[in-house]
Amino acid sequence: MKTLRRFAPPLFALGFLCAPPVTAQQVEAGDTLDAPPPAVDPSSVRLGRDTVWAAPGEVYTAGALKRVFLGDLNRDLWHLRFPVPVLDLDSVGGGLTVEELSGGKQTLGVRFMGADGLIYQFRSILKTASRAIPGPLRSTVVDDALQDQMAAQFPLSAMIVAELLEAAGVLVARPHPVVMPDDPRLGEFSEAFAGRMGWIEIRPNERETEDGVEYAGFAGSDKITGSDELYEELIDDPESYVDTRKLLRARLIDMLVGDWDRHSGQWRWASYPDGERTRWEPIPRDRDWALASIDGLLPRLTAVYMPKYTGFAAERPDVFALHWSAQRVDRTLLNDLDRNDFEEVAAELTATLDDTVLDRAVGLLPESYREAVGTRLRHALGVRRDALPSVAEEFYELLAEHVDVPGTEETDSVRVAAERGGVRVTMFAPREGDFVRYDRWFDPADTRDIRVYLRDGDDLVVARGELPITVRIVGASGDDRITAEGTGPNLVIYEGEGDDRLDLDRRATTIDRPLLRQDSLETGYFTWSPRDWGASWVPRPEFWYDSDIGAYAGLGISRLGFGFGALPHHSRWSLSVLNGFDAGQWIVDSEFDRALGPNGWRVEAKAQARTDEPVWLTGADGVAAPEESVDDLRFYRSSLRARAGLRYRVSRHWTVSVGPELASSGAVRSPDIARDSLTFYGAGAFDRVGLRAAAEIDTRDDSRYPMRGRTVSLIATGVPEVLDPTEPYGGVSAELVEYRSLGLPGEAVAHLRLVGEKRWGRTPFFERAHLGGSGSLPGFQSRRFVGDAATAATAMLRFKLFDASVLTDLQLGLHGVATAGRVWADAASTDWKTGAGGGLWLRIPAIDRVAGLTFVRGDRDLRVYLDFGFLY
Repeated sequence: MKTLRRFAPPLFALGFLCAPPVTAQQVEAGDTLDAPPPAVDPSSVRLGRDTVWAAPGEVYTAGALKRVFLGDLNRDLWHLRFPVPVLDLDSVGGGLTVEELSGGKQTLGVRFMGADGLIYQFRSILKTASRAIPGPLRSTVVDDALQDQMAAQFPLSAMIVAELLEAAGVLVARPHPVVMPDDPRLGEFSEAFAGRMGWIEIRPNERETEDGVEYAGFAGSDKITGSDELYEELIDDPESYVDTRKLLRARLIDMLVGDWDRHSGQWRWASYPDGERTRWEPIPRDRDWALASIDGLLPRLTAVYMPKYTGFAAERPDVFALHWSAQRVDRTLLNDLDRNDFEEVAAELTATLDDTVLDRAVGLLPESYREAVGTRLRHALGVRRDALPSVAEEFYELLAEHVDVPGTEETDSVRVAAERGGVRVTMFAPREGDFVRYDRWFDPADTRDIRVYLRDGDDLVVARGELPITVRIVGASGDDRITAEGTGPNLVIYEGEGDDRLDLDRRATTIDRPLLRQDSLETGYFTWSPRDWGASWVPRPEFWYDSDIGAYAGLGISRLGFGFGALPHHSRWSLSVLNGFDAGQWIVDSEFDRALGPNGWRVEAKAQARTDEPVWLTGADGVAAPEESVDDLRFYRSSLRARAGLRYRVSRHWTVSVGPELASSGAVRSPDIARDSLTFYGAGAFDRVGLRAAAEIDTRDDSRYPMRGRTVSLIATGVPEVLDPTEPYGGVSAELVEYRSLGLPGEAVAHLRLVGEKRWGRTPFFERAHLGGSGSLPGFQSRRFVGDAATAATAMLRFKLFDASVLTDLQLGLHGVATAGRVWADAASTDWKTGAGGGLWLRIPAIDRVAGLTFVRGDRDLRVYLDFGFLY
């Protein structure tokens, strides 16, 4: 029966400014090309032209005000002209033949087959941001803002990064800037590509034989694959491994150049034979966000909500931000490297990338670029290069706190041993020659927990010694045998679906609950990746609205802690401070919850302090309010409420909780002498403690726009004769809300709500059973009817009128409301009180938000409800 509606604005426009890049994928037939504008007039680059003077994209003009809010970025670089070769389709690769479109959601490309047997690809330098956002937001201000942020990219960064990678011994396909000619061989793609500036590069390909001719694989490799296929390869084949020191070199170069867009789709992998095993080396690609310049008020604010959105500057790299997009790559593949490995690789790389290498990399830029940014760029690269040892140390510590050790689908043998004050984890494959495929010693000063993921093989795990670090053994469907001797309480076994045989130390923990591992979760388009490590701070504006007392606005901040097996978060703390547009009206609200292990238990606490809490002095001696105006019945008092307890998730939809409550209410500030504390029990200062128990069910298919399902809430409270109560009292309340799709036009959905409340004992007037307000009986003032018991039913029918497009796609709908309720007091009851009305609702599908405006007339007047969501 709550009346306050709390809303944290999503700042969706800011989120879209740096929407997560979608993994690179082939453009399919029927896709809209959305080609960027040409760098030169296509008619000027017909056959026979060798070189043209062109700028990558003269589209990022901005006045002073736009630069203040959206940033200077790298706008000026996009307008600099320089001589660019025209792609010669006859000479490159011995002659190029158009194969197919390529590219991801921001980059348009075309793939060629060379006469030399290699695959070449052309990728536009100028990006088209609208390809990366949902259709409802295309051709809107959000689309325009996101496209403008593409100006942050350094147009020619790829050639600089390639030089650095090659110097470091990391595989790379060197890109070369070219302008696509208006060549008839482009066929239907001519309009999209002719005159565009882009990169031409070899696409890493496998060794193959065609028509009796053997073509070498890229860099002499046997096989080339993408990241998703590599992850599967490592699981399926115990003999496969990644050259992780070379991968670490590549990742440190990412940090050197500030490239935050290093998700799994930005890597390919080359295989090489290594005796009986297969070694995989990284081939990083797509350097769109290397050397990016990010400034301006809105981009900087965006970075608060999207930590990865960081730019390149002459300062130490932001390791956390540069790890954000690459979480899966880093945590899946760098888990075998210890602190010494990180220190050695960083020292080697710092020495390799000496001043000569940096000078050579910057010297690749055309003269116009060197004159504009050469000195500044060279200085920044030197500053960041010199910081690599400390960057590597922070990177190691970020990864080392929580470490995932994946097994394979074959039989794995795992040894976990307390050793040298830490823990050594060794994994080998007894059916594959007993070779060691993983071996690392963990320092408890660096590592809090180790997660060993067994797969579908019949695995053997032996753990010995008192473990100073939590080690989690996560089973799958294999018939595993796990033995532990003297390991202590830090060994935790999560039994899988197989027939496991366990011989454990009596202090070890066994959990018979299958877990959804992080690598099986998909990332939502506008949500953070699922995490089981670290913490994040999230500031936010907030707005509260109540139809009877008005609006409150303020600021809030939340800290989300993430941990193993605790999705969506392991802990959460929030604090909000709001003001009711009056110097004396304040609300301070705080909440905390934390998982207690992996079995579904959580501890929670909530507190709220208010300087002016409204109370209605209605119906204390009867069942209905006297014939007075609302203003005559509403007064104020200060209040403090706090409760703590335990919550248990019984299943996906069920939770139960129990815990103590403390409340302190100041005296009602009333100028009306007739309504003093002698008339209303509890009108003076009133402190009490009690116990609260609750059960909740939520089966809705969507919490913001439900089409079906239900919510159930049952709450029981008890207050003893302690502090100010003169005798014990208590009560129970219940709420059931049912959502049913009617299968009618307009996506018609019926909402049915039933509420009920019963109180026992001498209850202070402000805690008696009551009706009135949007939470129980809309159309009537809050707490209009009070008594010993109350019940009400409200029905709402909503349906969509039409779709519209104003800045973004919108849905506009109508809803009708009917309500009825009654209260009982001292064996008497009111008549049924009824109300009816309707209203409008507006939904923004792109951010899944609803706002509703409802008008309901009761027995006296028409009341208005503005809700961030539906009425209920």
